[in-house]
Amino acid sequence: MSALLNDQEHDSIMSARAQLAILLVAAGLIGLYTLLRYGGHWGEGDTSTFTRAIRSVADTGRIAPDDRFVYGSGYNYPSLVVFLMHLCRINLSDVQIYAAPLLVVWLVIPAWLAYREITGSTRGATLATAILIIQPELLFAVLRGTHEKFTRGMMLLCLFLLFRSLRIPHHPARFTALVITFYLMGYAIITSNNLMATSFTVAIGLALVLIWMVSRREQVTARLSKPTLTRLGYVVATLLVLAFLFIFYAYTPAHHSLLMMESIWERVLSMLLNVEAERTNPYTIMGNLWINPAVYMLVSLANWLLLGSTALLWMGQSFQWLLRGKGPATTHELLLWAFYGAFAFQGALSVGIDISGALAANLQHRIFPSFAMLAAPIAARAIIDWRPTNLRIGRLANAGLALVFGFLTIMSVLKATNEPMVSNKWLFYVPGELQAVAWSEEHLIYRTLWTEFDERIFAAVRVGNGASDIQLNIIPNLETNIVRDFLISDVTRWRSERTGDIIPIEADSLITYDNGQAQIYHLRPQTPYQP
Repeated sequence: MSALLNDQEHDSIMSARAQLAILLVAAGLIGLYTLLRYGGHWGEGDTSTFTRAIRSVADTGRIAPDDRFVYGSGYNYPSLVVFLMHLCRINLSDVQIYAAPLLVVWLVIPAWLAYREITGSTRGATLATAILIIQPELLFAVLRGTHEKFTRGMMLLCLFLLFRSLRIPHHPARFTALVITFYLMGYAIITSNNLMATSFTVAIGLALVLIWMVSRREQVTARLSKPTLTRLGYVVATLLVLAFLFIFYAYTPAHHSLLMMESIWERVLSMLLNVEAERTNPYTIMGNLWINPAVYMLVSLANWLLLGSTALLWMGQSFQWLLRGKGPATTHELLLWAFYGAFAFQGALSVGIDISGALAANLQHRIFPSFAMLAAPIAARAIIDWRPTNLRIGRLANAGLALVFGFLTIMSVLKATNEPMVSNKWLFYVPGELQAVAWSEEHLIYRTLWTEFDERIFAAVRVGNGASDIQLNIIPNLETNIVRDFLISDVTRWRSERTGDIIPIEADSLITYDNGQAQIYHLRPQTPYQP
């Protein structure tokens, strides 16, 4: 009998390892596709910003150098990349262009650990992780050369540590180790992005409120929630203290986050009170970023399915607990319900903040991955609990689920990589464009060069040269009345045909450079004194 149990345990471990290996390979293939699709010729706004911050740290050896560009929300990612550069002896542009998309693989491990603890099964962990890594909003964030792949992973590890510690409170040594590791990981999130860490802390506080509300409705829930409420209260207080120490003592550039919070409140109040203010609604132009609204809905289908299905499940669970007095069976079930509600509330609030125009009008896109991290195990549980009694129906359901996952993966990858066939917001460049910029840097020194309708080429230059200083003022999509030189490439013309944007050169403009893929045009002087 003992031998039989050992064999079953061994098979279970091998099955878990095989499932984890499949997830790691799948994530690696997604990262590899991102590289192969553009051949390493890509650039992106946030990636270029972090490249500039990393260059400052690498050149000075300081996390907050004076008179250099500093990433105001945290020093973790720039410092980590500098460490990797020296450890692996690779340059900054290679880390940001080639290594960053492949590092998405690491996210699978903390996700699988957290979901195994939350769902209580290997199968649930694998399914929830698969659901998570096909969410396009998350993929777009973690495939870039930014802190998010590590920050999201550390948030998942915090969830794992929190859920696990609540399950073993009567083992002092293990409990203490888990608590200490949790706070170390929490501080690591703060040093990566203190705004995202604040969102995480606020979500824990909201979860605490939701658990308290449920505990007042049912005695069983009250017994389950008492230690949970106490622990969450300590967590919120401790993380707020750590954030205070980070902002005011450890990393003073983070002061800007306080000014940003003031801007959010001013803009939201302006919107709610109908006070005249300059703002734009980012959701009104969403369709312009894709060839048509139907395509946008299709490539975002994984988001909508996860949001709609889990919202129905959560509301049904809330109805049972709050109105019918049927409480949760376990602390994990209660905690998952509360965290989902907390992040869902933040997501709804972020829409209002986006419309107000604060935080570059993209807060909802930053909040949704956090929401998806809690929605994935709810969806996975529902799928696992649905077990057809008919064997044939079960096999058909499994085959259908596999096909749905395959289709959603393709759609999500197309969105996450801004596939040019369906997106009007392109990330790639052709080598001739950077050659034209290099020529301009040599021959148009201290002059201004218009590059395109957005930051595409500007970001590509900064990422491609590792944010090294150039003696050229590159401006994308700005007023052109002071600009005399324009970089026009084949890609620029293709985008102009797609979007209808007008290329700002005149018919008699002079061609001062041409490499076959890109040209530099100079406006013909109108007076003897005009350059």
